[in-house]
Amino acid sequence: MSTQLFNSSDLLGYSILFLDSCVSATKNGTSGNEVISTLLSNKPICDSLFGIAIKAFPMTPEPSLMLIGSLCYSLEASFAPYCLPLIPKTVEWLNTELPPNIYKLLCELVGDISITIQKEFEQYARNYLELILRIFKKPYLTFGDKTGIIQVIGDIIATCPKESQIAVPTVVEILSGVNTVQSEEEDEIIRAISELRTAAFYVYFTIYQNYVIDDVIPFVKITIQLIYISVSDKFFSKMPQLINYITNTIYDIIHNQSAIKSPEFIGEMNNGNIPKLIGTMKEVCSDNECKKMLQSITRYLHIQ
Repeated sequence: MSTQLFNSSDLLGYSILFLDSCVSATKNGTSGNEVISTLLSNKPICDSLFGIAIKAFPMTPEPSLMLIGSLCYSLEASFAPYCLPLIPKTVEWLNTELPPNIYKLLCELVGDISITIQKEFEQYARNYLELILRIFKKPYLTFGDKTGIIQVIGDIIATCPKESQIAVPTVVEILSGVNTVQSEEEDEIIRAISELRTAAFYVYFTIYQNYVIDDVIPFVKITIQLIYISVSDKFFSKMPQLINYITNTIYDIIHNQSAIKSPEFIGEMNNGNIPKLIGTMKEVCSDNECKKMLQSITRYLHIQ
């Protein structure tokens, strides 16, 4: 690519968006995608595309990350050789003051890297989580930005549970604020909050799936409290994804013997809150698998 393009951020941005649309064509059935796929099988061409995107990032961060993301999606397993060289760059970029939507794209790229090179990524997981959690605290992030970032946190915990464990208490503490936001009448806000809470419960679900019993006991009380908050939202019945993730989270808690023997859980059973919760979940659940889980929970806890 001509060095003259780097003298104009607009021209550079449009040029990279054009490259991104070409790369994206390999996966969306666009005419000519076979030719582009053949070109992407040429390593020097891929090297050049990654080089252009990285060099252009300071001037056009969003198009650059879109191009890298499309390359990751199109190359699949062949993306792996580019992951390690991208790690120092993504760390550098995450430490830079950027618009909130760029942070979201950056974090999503980190998530892709963690999944693509899981073993090699392990040594970087803790540092990345610290950076991402710091970004999550920024006050100007939108619901959509936070949702994307939370999902990446879950991906990193899922791919590198051992290395991520030290950050889990901080993750739980930060996510505890997510469910305190109440929905409003607008469908757009209902959908945004539903997606945000669903992402949060994806992380809780991941935590309960990846850590041994004693590790998750400290989080049972706060998880149950957050479930109550979500279920009490008057628009909860319009949030099917959230209903499914909460059902899965309840199922994992119920089948954790230490959890259900904890004083907090026994107290919630005795005061009727857990049976009431299960009853509410049954009323709003439409997914057959979730219905089966709720029936199993009902039998397991001997709820009438």
